Amino acid sequence: MSNMENAFRQNVARLLDEKGMSQRELARAIGKSAEHLNAALKGRASLSRDLMERIAQALGATTQELLAGPEHAGVRADRDEYITEGDIKRVPFLETRVGRDGAATRRSNVTAPVLFKADWTFAMGNPDRMVMVRTAGGSLGGEIPDNALVLVDMSQTVPVSEAPYFLRLGNEFAIKRLFIKGDTMTAADDREGERGARELSGEEEWEIVGRCLWYSRSLN
Repeated sequence: MSNMENAFRQNVARLLDEKGMSQRELARAIGKSAEHLNAALKGRASLSRDLMERIAQALGATTQELLAGPEHAGVRADRDEYITEGDIKRVPFLETRVGRDGAATRRSNVTAPVLFKADWTFAMGNPDRMVMVRTAGGSLGGEIPDNALVLVDMSQTVPVSEAPYFLRLGNEFAIKRLFIKGDTMTAADDREGERGARELSGEEEWEIVGRCLWYSRSLN
C-alpha cells in the first residue's frame, strides 16, 4: 500500500469527521455499496482512480488534495517532510518498432530520467499505464520541440476533441491533436490547426496509443 493511498484514506476519514458524514452516506452519494467502500477505505480492496474521483467530488475536494500527505492537508505533520520511494513514480520508455509485419510498441525495461510525484500521476490518469516517448521531428508541427520527452498515458485511448495523442498512423508514429465533429475525426498539428487536418477514416490503419499529458526536453 503506497504512502499516497494511505494519505487518501486518512484524508477521507478526516473530512467525513469534519462534515459529520458517515461512510454509509458517502457510499450512497457515490453510488457504491457501503461494504465495498468500507473495504476500499480499510485497505482490503483497491482504490481505483474512478472511485477516488467519485469520493473526492462527493466530499467537495479534489483527488490531488486527498492524495496529499498531512503536511499539505492542514494537519500537523508528526515527522519532518521528506520524499520516499513510495511518493515518486518512475516511468518506462515506450519502444517503437517498424518492420515487415508493421509497426509495434513495447514497454521498455529502461525508465526515463525523470521522476514524477505519485499523487500527480494518480490525478492525471493511470500511473501503471504511463510511458515516455522521445520526439524526433516536428511533433504538433514543431510546437513540441525535437528531442523532447513526452509522458503518454496508454490507458486513455477514448478520443477527446482537441486533446493531443500519440498515434500510430500506418507504419509511422506521431503526436497529433484530434478534432471530432459529428462522425468525423481528424488529426492535425497545432500550427496548422483544423485547416491542415488529416481525416482518420475506417479504411486507414491507425490507432490511438495513448494521450499525451506532459513534455520536457534536453537542452543542446
